[in-house]
Amino acid sequence: MDEDHDQAQVDGQNEGYENGNQEENIEQVVQVVLPQNHRGRGYSPGLFGSLPNQPIVTRIANNEIESGPASRTLLAIMHRFWREGVVSQTDIDRMHPGWWNLVLTEFERYYAFNLDYATQENARDSIMHHMQNNIRKIINCEKTRADKKIREHGGTYENYRPAYLREGVWKKFCEWWRTDQFRKRSVAARGCRGKVRIPHTSGSHSFERRRRDYVVKNKKEPSVLEHFKELHSLRENGALISPEAKNIMFGAVGEGCWRCSQEQEPWLPTYSGL
Repeated sequence: MDEDHDQAQVDGQNEGYENGNQEENIEQVVQVVLPQNHRGRGYSPGLFGSLPNQPIVTRIANNEIESGPASRTLLAIMHRFWREGVVSQTDIDRMHPGWWNLVLTEFERYYAFNLDYATQENARDSIMHHMQNNIRKIINCEKTRADKKIREHGGTYENYRPAYLREGVWKKFCEWWRTDQFRKRSVAARGCRGKVRIPHTSGSHSFERRRRDYVVKNKKEPSVLEHFKELHSLRENGALISPEAKNIMFGAVGEGCWRCSQEQEPWLPTYSGL
């Protein structure tokens, strides 16, 4: 089955979801949505395209998906179901409001929620939060990746479409990146990022996830200062990310005091929003 025919079937099924015919279409989706080149080098779609015998139970709570493969599966589903003409969450809400449920329903074929940590409703809300963040990340990360390719090898955005995005989707991305509206937003966002004096180094992992990782590694809960240091240090050498971060660490309770208890850290409310 070639990719054009493959996508024609998916588009038809997507319309079925948006019209409320979910039960009729859901059993067929996984059979046609994944072209061979979706599993490209350097790209992991998680479990997408390899449906388990039954959904894998994973922890999803507090706007966090515990499992890395589960997060990658959700991202891969979003890539494959991305609709042409969409470059923002507003576009989805306006043009394809059923898309959110389409992606969520497909994700639930692969993963189930551990109800020890969240209710079904709360877990679904956490996934929706991830999806909304991923919309912005996909647009920005794809542009960053394409810009790097252009600097290294020349060409234009059109030359560097990733295998997991269809031609019509990529064409709209390229058009959007060249608009004055996008450029103005990009300049404004760059200015805002430049004002951040204490950026975190947690990447896509939530602060709560980093806390749990610390507990697993060190067999104890981190103090507030230890947690702060974990979140604001460079991975390659452990150095704090900025002079402002150093001022907080050393100025609040004294240089070298990494293991102070919470009772010894009255400054926490002042910096808890950083």
